[in-house]
Amino acid sequence: MGSGIGLRLPRQIMQLHNGQLTADSKPDAGSTFSLTF
Repeated sequence: MGSGIGLRLPRQIMQLHNGQLTADSKPDAGSTFSLTF
């Protein structure tokens, strides 16, 4: 993550707060992003 899709800053913020940012992507179905604090 964070390589050209605009998630670098949110990922860094989540890491600073001991959180986690995950992504699940499926062809022709879109992507799901999860933020866990």
